[in-house]
Amino acid sequence: MTDDKPLSNVVAFPSLREMADSGGPVSRVRKPYDACRHDRGVTVDDVDRVVTCKRCGKSVDAFDALESLAASWDWERTREAMQQAQQDAEKLYKEVDALKRKRATVRRTGQIEVARVKQAFKEVEAHLSQQRAQETRDRAGERAAEAIGRALYIRRDVAAKLYAETGEEDKP
Repeated sequence: MTDDKPLSNVVAFPSLREMADSGGPVSRVRKPYDACRHDRGVTVDDVDRVVTCKRCGKSVDAFDALESLAASWDWERTREAMQQAQQDAEKLYKEVDALKRKRATVRRTGQIEVARVKQAFKEVEAHLSQQRAQETRDRAGERAAEAIGRALYIRRDVAAKLYAETGEEDKP
């Protein structure tokens, strides 16, 4: 039961051009020039699982949206930006470490300076205490000298009165 004609059961379809010219069931539709190309970005609705164009609001095939995103993505620039960000981060870490070391040095220096100032205050207080003690001794000495002087004056005065009363002329 072989046919002598090998392609006898194959049906030949007309080309798309012939079908479009004859007004058949398949026709070619071209988008007008001002139609949306869905290149402004898409919105992904994870509940309804629909991808829509941000510009025109029409539903977009998810694979087409992903392919458009991948084609427009500048992977080389992204890689360079990430390397630059990593270098900047390393530089910032080094700066932070340097600032921490500087802060520790300042703290130590500040503690040393505080200790020096405290020591200076102690020395000044000791000096002032010595000066006050000397002034007190000086004042006490002056008072003692004044008291002695007054006592001598009083003694001479008393002695003079006694000599006057007794009539002695010989004064000590």
